[in-house]
Amino acid sequence: KLPPPDPGARELLANVYRSEMRFYDLIAPTVDVRVPATYYAEMAPDSGDFTLLMEDLHPRQQGDQLAGCSVAQAEDAVVNLAGLHGPRWCDPALLEVEGLQINGPEDASLMAELYGPATDIFVDGLGDLLAPEDVATLREVVTIVEGWALARAERFGLVHGDYRLDNLMFHPDRPEVVAVDWQTLSLAPPGRDLSLIHI
Repeated sequence: KLPPPDPGARELLANVYRSEMRFYDLIAPTVDVRVPATYYAEMAPDSGDFTLLMEDLHPRQQGDQLAGCSVAQAEDAVVNLAGLHGPRWCDPALLEVEGLQINGPEDASLMAELYGPATDIFVDGLGDLLAPEDVATLREVVTIVEGWALARAERFGLVHGDYRLDNLMFHPDRPEVVAVDWQTLSLAPPGRDLSLIHI
């Protein structure tokens, strides 16, 4: 895995690349979630340049968030997710890891600021594919998302942040899903990851 060729994009995304490198180096060995084996990981200290060499996951195939998955695949994904959340549930040592933090008021405020316009874009583009009550629910969430982001901060775990099917590699013959793309790792209520799995 390499950064994009555009220097501006590399600099813009340097912190999320650093987060992923930190996950594979410091966090992955301490949890039970299945992730690719990492053979080489190096990042420049002052830029977004990095190299991450991981195992070939063949014959696993990438999930498809739009198509959904089978019940068996969903169960596999949930069991794997427990391997991320369980081992370090509410572990205060995680608060000392650079780049990991629990949402604070500024984070929640930013989420609230972005969530409304993002919901409008989504509903404008795909709202006709949803039931009216689902569109109404999306609109109602806009009014509570800031409080939601701050809720139950004392009960936290490691959260992938984007644990959707597109970031899961499913084995065709057995339950051995592997999770990839650890750029959005954070500390939050773990149910957020579970909510992204789509059957």
